[in-house]
Amino acid sequence: SLGQLTRAETAFERLYKNGERADDAAFYLGTIAEQREDYGQAQRWYQRAENGGHAFEAQVRAARMIFMQDDLPGAQRRLAELRTTYPDLVEQLYAAEGQLLYEADEPRAALDIYNHGLEEVPDSSELRYGRSMAYERLGDIEAAKADLQAVLDAEPDDARALNALGYLIANHGTDYQRAADYIQRALEAEPDNPAILDSMGWVAYRLGDLDAARHYLERAYREFPDAEVAAHLGEVLWQQGQYEAARRIWQKAMTDNAEHPVLTETIKRLDP
Repeated sequence: SLGQLTRAETAFERLYKNGERADDAAFYLGTIAEQREDYGQAQRWYQRAENGGHAFEAQVRAARMIFMQDDLPGAQRRLAELRTTYPDLVEQLYAAEGQLLYEADEPRAALDIYNHGLEEVPDSSELRYGRSMAYERLGDIEAAKADLQAVLDAEPDDARALNALGYLIANHGTDYQRAADYIQRALEAEPDNPAILDSMGWVAYRLGDLDAARHYLERAYREFPDAEVAAHLGEVLWQQGQYEAARRIWQKAMTDNAEHPVLTETIKRLDP
């Protein structure tokens, strides 16, 4: 709650002023400012956490706060500087930069960053996973699948990669049973993960099991009511004849995500 945040903030400010555990205090003050969406203030606090156990994470988050203030080039410059400061942690820094570019809808630039990173850290599952997302957005589905398969060859129980590969197969082909097998393995590893519940619901829908689809998607939507989950749940409800319930969910999602491609495509297709 806001009251708890304010009390925590006061306590950490006191710690910071006293100079005892000032770096830790600065880090937590940064997280509080970030929760309040005061990204400039969050950046300033994170940058003060220069030593101690949170120093690296704080500096990476500071770069992200620069991005959140609509300065992508500034964030990239900061991450490039950090690669010289932390030569042993370049993997995480390339991954962070790739993620920012992906979020900024610059998949081609993200791909370049992931490729650079993989030249330096060739067996990085984190970078391969990120690169697969960039490939998918660029429409190179086979390359995306190959990267996810490489992650799974190294780490067969990686729930995130199992889920992503299953979802890719379900969305870009018709081998729904194979997709379901991957997603089922992901769900066994992380039974409450809303992203995996969403995938499971979507593949159940593709397999024609509307009741199972609705069960999984309602759970996913309760935990994580994002636009894509809303699109999927609405589509299943629509196919069950629950037109008004579907419209309600879509309209709610549209208030914050009017441009979301999956959401807009679903509504246009089913309820033009």
